Amino acid sequence: RLGERARPMTSSSRRRMLLVIIFATSLTLHSAGNVLRFSPPPGMTRRTANAHAMRTFSAPARTRRWRQRRCPQVRAEEEGDKLRADERPGTEWQRESSLLRSRNVTHVKAEQLAVMLKEEGFTSRFVLVDVNHKPKFDRAHIPGSINVEKHRLIEGWGPREVLTRINYGLFFDFEGTQPNPNFLEEFRSKVAPLLKEGNKALILVDGDLLGTLTPSKFFPDGKPSNALRSAYALLSNGECTTSPVLFLEDSFEELARNGVAMTTSDGGSIDPEQYLRLSGILY
Repeated sequence: RLGERARPMTSSSRRRMLLVIIFATSLTLHSAGNVLRFSPPPGMTRRTANAHAMRTFSAPARTRRWRQRRCPQVRAEEEGDKLRADERPGTEWQRESSLLRSRNVTHVKAEQLAVMLKEEGFTSRFVLVDVNHKPKFDRAHIPGSINVEKHRLIEGWGPREVLTRINYGLFFDFEGTQPNPNFLEEFRSKVAPLLKEGNKALILVDGDLLGTLTPSKFFPDGKPSNALRSAYALLSNGECTTSPVLFLEDSFEELARNGVAMTTSDGGSIDPEQYLRLSGILY
């Protein structure tokens, strides 16, 4: 009645009022969703209210959309653009390892090479090529090996060379290297004539980079090394067409553990114990 003060709402009245508001809100949102679903305004995309649509707002979906915007190569792969997808990092080694396997490039272990070096007539059946840079080759190499640098010490002091030196120096490597542009010419002049004599096999060694063509869980295409990169450069440029190509899968330390003595370019000899003791410092 007029003039009377309204009685305060009880807790049950508040609950009923809250339920009514929630029900009315849900009806409103449902109606708005139907309108958007069947007649979307211009500029808005139609989205189906299902579990798949809700997953598009998840963190993995947002990351995927960000990669598609920021990484054209990844987007090209997902869209089926094979030409651009081949430019992704890592695919280069996949192509190289595939060619090396197709050409039957095989590995030789340190214990096997140690036995082969002691056999008579080794030089009449094999040509041993060390692809390390010359200062490293001069300090220690396998007796009878020929040096053909796959990489050489950085030459010049241009902006690119200075930045490369700094990059190596950050890892305390003060013998920074760069690709040797004369690798093929040096191989053809030093090694190719020897391979033609009696159809000898080629053994490539690099000493410390443990490359392999054996697939593993984390490296399904194997791991690259200077020796394997050299083999790919030779085979892809028409070299060693009739000569078998092998590479040392172990390090020079493993050779020393199997009793192989190293030599220096000035004629000095390094016994295995000395090499193992100083390999991390001098060699």
